[in-house]
Amino acid sequence: ITEFMERLRNGEDEDLNRLFEQFKKEGPPPASEEAIKNLQLIKVEDLPENCKDQECSICKSELNIDNEDKIYCMPCKHYFHEKCLIQWLKLNNTCPLCRHQI
Repeated sequence: ITEFMERLRNGEDEDLNRLFEQFKKEGPPPASEEAIKNLQLIKVEDLPENCKDQECSICKSELNIDNEDKIYCMPCKHYFHEKCLIQWLKLNNTCPLCRHQI
């Protein structure tokens, strides 16, 4: 244990250093404006039947709150409110559910 603690203090443990490097890495970059523009935007009434009772996993509200709401369909076939997903994609270029990159 003493030898291990000494290696930690001196930064000589390769496995631990590799782990720290993973934690220091930043997350995915924001989505490009072009990628966002190319997403499928649909109206609530056009949602597939099996999705009409689902919620937006970003805001946790039902997808079909208001028939005026617009819904984005990600390439991975996950659905989100337009406003929620735009905010998410300005920070990350991945699906909030499955991390599929756009």
